[in-house]
Amino acid sequence: MGIHINEDGLGDAYRQIAARIEEVDTELRSRLTSSDVQIIKAEARQALAKIGTVLPESDLDSYSQAIADNTDFKFILK
Repeated sequence: MGIHINEDGLGDAYRQIAARIEEVDTELRSRLTSSDVQIIKAEARQALAKIGTVLPESDLDSYSQAIADNTDFKFILK
């Protein structure tokens, strides 16, 4: 059996996923910048899960801290 992937279609899928993550990130940052990291972590886990995105626990910790500090966080789609 062979699997053929249309690279253009894959690129479109990644762009759609990235756009959804960006929307969630913008919303979380607008509400939760400077908030307690544990509160952010719970909200981020739930918001990302709603769009089918799961971060490893250590990345979720880093992401939550980045929101609290209003600093950049780099998502890597795999």
